Formats: sequence, structure tokens, C-alpha cells
Amino acid sequence: MIRRLLILQIILLAGLSSIWLLPTAPTIQEAALNPNLPKRLTLTGWTSPGDLGREGTEQEKAALAKDTEFFRRLYRRELNPSQQPPREANLMLVDELNTGIVLSGK
Repeated sequence: MIRRLLILQIILLAGLSSIWLLPTAPTIQEAALNPNLPKRLTLTGWTSPGDLGREGTEQEKAALAKDTEFFRRLYRRELNPSQQPPREANLMLVDELNTGIVLSGK
């Protein structure tokens, strides 16, 4: 009986001490994503009048981590008359595309 208890303790000690043989976690690398959004989207007609900045709203800052980075840009594209509804064909309508990249958790 004592012999079985001793064997069980040796097996438990060997099993629990094997945690020291595990490899260490690698360091976190920088994002491979290029955060600089282009001024013009090729072949689509979308152009950007300017950068919207790198600041998030107060709600975003409260919900996300302190090291979070924001990259935003607004794009615009004028619609040709063939893309406009028939009633508004004489107006110059503009589509807007608000884009953003959020990097969090460095």
C-alpha cells in the first residue's frame, strides 16, 4: 500500500514538474499592416480630400485599450448621370466612404 502511494506521488511530481519543460511564449511583433491609407483608390473613382485624423471618439477610447491607434480617411466619388435615380439626374450626387483601421493590443 505504501509502495503504491509512493509511486503515485512520484508520477504526480514528474507530471506537475513537467511545466518547466514548456517553451516560453514569443514576443509580440509589430503589425504587418500599413496604416497609411491611400489618397486615391485606383480604378474606382474614389478620392480623398484629406485625412480624418488619428483620434478616436470618447466612446471608442473608453471601450478600447490605452495603446489603441486609429487611422481614418474619408473618400468621395461623384455619381455619373447613369448611376443616379431618374428624378435626380440633374443633381450632382456624391457617395462618401468613411474608412478606418484600428490597431489594438500591442
